[in-house]
Amino acid sequence: MQCRTNQSVWWISPSFSQAKIAYDRTKHQISNRRLFTSNETNLTLTLMNGAIMHFKTGEKPDNLYGDDVYAAVIYEASRCREEAWHALRKWNSHILKYMDLFLE
Repeated sequence: MQCRTNQSVWWISPSFSQAKIAYDRTKHQISNRRLFTSNETNLTLTLMNGAIMHFKTGEKPDNLYGDDVYAAVIYEASRCREEAWHALRKWNSHILKYMDLFLE
């Protein structure tokens, strides 16, 4: 999977604390710090090519509407609120190219 400038990739966790853990782990796994810039407040990593990784929570499903998303990972999908599922299903299939679900 290769993202282009301004394409968004989302990691969605059931809670903020889980999203923060995923953000921190991903940031530390990329050994070359010149490949991205990080924003601790928004939990985003902007890659050299301009693609943006967002680490989000499903706690407030209304916050999952409105953006075009190229790819998404829904971590612990079975623990996400039902309303979050409805928001995620609204993404157009021509925009969302990849989605992985981790059911734990």
